[in-house]
Amino acid sequence: MLINYSLTLFLILGLISVLGGVLFAWRKANQRPVEAQDWKRSRAETLWKDAVDLQSKGNFSKALEKWKQSAGMESDSSHPRPGFLGQVHNELGYCYYRSNMFQESEENFKKSLAFFHKTSRRATFDTAFTLNNYALLCMETGRRDMALSMLKKSMRIFTSGLGEQAPQMVHVLNNLARSHMQIGAYSEALAVLEKARDIATHSLLSHYPEVMLVKELLAETYQHLGNLDDAERLFLEVVASKETLHGPQNPGILPALNALGRFYLKQGFLEKSLALYERILSIIRGHYGEEHHFVGEFLNQYACLNIQNRTFEEAGRLLEKSHAILTKTNKHTHPSMLINIYLRLWLAHHGNDAHQALTLLKRSMILLQIPDLTVMSGMIFHLATLVTYRQAPLSAAYLGKKGVHRLLTKKDSAGHASIVPSWLITPSEQPVWKDLGSVLRQQHRIFEAQALGVLFPLDRPVISSLHEKVMAYLKTGWQPTEQERSWDEALEAWQRQVATLFFPAADPSPKPSEIINNADMMTPILEELDQIFATLNI
Repeated sequence: MLINYSLTLFLILGLISVLGGVLFAWRKANQRPVEAQDWKRSRAETLWKDAVDLQSKGNFSKALEKWKQSAGMESDSSHPRPGFLGQVHNELGYCYYRSNMFQESEENFKKSLAFFHKTSRRATFDTAFTLNNYALLCMETGRRDMALSMLKKSMRIFTSGLGEQAPQMVHVLNNLARSHMQIGAYSEALAVLEKARDIATHSLLSHYPEVMLVKELLAETYQHLGNLDDAERLFLEVVASKETLHGPQNPGILPALNALGRFYLKQGFLEKSLALYERILSIIRGHYGEEHHFVGEFLNQYACLNIQNRTFEEAGRLLEKSHAILTKTNKHTHPSMLINIYLRLWLAHHGNDAHQALTLLKRSMILLQIPDLTVMSGMIFHLATLVTYRQAPLSAAYLGKKGVHRLLTKKDSAGHASIVPSWLITPSEQPVWKDLGSVLRQQHRIFEAQALGVLFPLDRPVISSLHEKVMAYLKTGWQPTEQERSWDEALEAWQRQVATLFFPAADPSPKPSEIINNADMMTPILEELDQIFATLNI
């Protein structure tokens, strides 16, 4: 009996052993590499390539989506690579920066640096690239000291590993030159750009984007230093290089044509500027179609040129066409629509059309309650100051102070955008504080007028390094009057009402563009705004 029991146990163990061997052999034969099992990692790399291609063509909105998908896939893979994620978040930060989404840009640059820190305690070249891009964001949001610190660290990383003549230094030097140009230090910028040009000449091909950027920055620097012949030569060289690279009708040459057009405009060569802008408009129409919103956006800029040329009737016609295109393409709440209103408001003020000015000002106030457009409030307040200058000096001072406050406090705002987008030619060189200064003096508010002169001296075009003085000034120099406090309270209550309408807690909710076209929703909002404007004497 014992023998039979032992034999049975032996047979069972043998069978288990055989089955285990068969299973092991089957798994061995069918085992796939880790890379093949982890398809998400492979997908993340494919999305990376797609994003790079889109970004190289200037399509940052679509590239942004690809980068986000790539980061998501890599994060969900079985073994996420910190170095890969660091590079993706750097590119995400740059795309957000180019899209004026500065809060998201900053978040991704910080994530990029954190991932690189995981891969190596020592700063790597990847860290240097992220710092270089992060510095652009800091410059744009007024944190020049922080930007310079990042650029210097980036330069140390590259030079310690690759030497003083490393090709990567061209990109860093270009950004360093931009930081000097931002505060009007063009002589310092020239020295930096000449060094960048020397490295580029020996290390990079002439059609590389960074090489052409050196020429563009040099041209702008020469222009400000009065060397107009060399400036024009370099602007023309960049246009010729991009035409050779992309073709004469490719949208890739538009920034170079625009820069040349603005150069001619500043030198008073209006016919040359108009010819270039006609060519730009032709390229945009030919590439995107007659009714594309890009055409509407550029017509705004073309109208600016006509305003400067004092052909106001033509400017008005272009703006009406722009408005029609933007409306047809459902860009009711797009920045270009607000710019269109801004320019038409300027023309209404110039033509003393008070009724149209009031209508446009109310439309702009409603649009400015949308977060994506709020950052552009300064330019509307500038025009509001002009509109109310003769009739209501108290409200002119109030609105002007609002515009200056917005300008001063933009430095550390993650959602900052310039008062007028950099691509848009301003219809007036008169800054808001000059309008406001005369109004304050007429009201015998001498202290505030003098403080404006301290903050905005003629020889200092940028205020990014005046943070402490600005904060102290806002506490002491902008003491509101009782009338201004009542206007603030009324406007804040109205703004809360609009915000609740546009972005209710219930989800899903209508989009702001749908609400703006709904008379039943907008009528009470406009009626309340009319009451506020009545007390402002607008």
